[in-house]
Amino acid sequence: MDDLKIKAHYQGLFEKEGVSPKSIQWPDRGSQIKRFKILTGIDRDLQSVLDVGCGLGDLGVFLRENEFTGDYVGADIVPEFIDFADKKFAGDDKSTFRLLEPNVADLPTGCDHSIVSGLFNNYRSDSSAFMKRLLGEIFEVSNRGMAFNALSTYVDYKESHLSYADPMEVFDFCKRTLGGFPVLKHDYLLKKGGYPYEFTIFLYKKPGL
Repeated sequence: MDDLKIKAHYQGLFEKEGVSPKSIQWPDRGSQIKRFKILTGIDRDLQSVLDVGCGLGDLGVFLRENEFTGDYVGADIVPEFIDFADKKFAGDDKSTFRLLEPNVADLPTGCDHSIVSGLFNNYRSDSSAFMKRLLGEIFEVSNRGMAFNALSTYVDYKESHLSYADPMEVFDFCKRTLGGFPVLKHDYLLKKGGYPYEFTIFLYKKPGL
């Protein structure tokens, strides 16, 4: 799927599921929270966060519930998501949302860290090229670094509608091409008795942060 098809896909999910993790293709709130805990581990003192592919703004809710008082900026290509998030965060002057145009590089700037959860999971004919291009764009606008996850090729089976990435290739790309300082996490479970089927990378602009 390309951006326009993915946009339509999530519009359909939102129309069907309403305000639910299923609208953004997560099975339940529990697994979503576990991902947020891992991704926000990029820095123990987050000051400002850009959430690329923010969906309904659930990461923003998680951050506020965990004493985050900095700027939260959500960005997504689905207008229904942005409209909903704007209303949900009405009165929070430190949370803003930006509608992105499909296939256009126009990310908000000024945040210390960017966080990306699930954005690379949908299959595309150019999944690898899309991932590398977008990671480059996000890393460029991140003042200190970014955290992102992806489905791993180290799995027992694959779904045809999902995209899988080799964590070692992505790590190498982050190190050699983007010139950052990556940390790879491939040891966590999202449900008891499960298998580590995805990975998370922290990519810093400077070592030791």
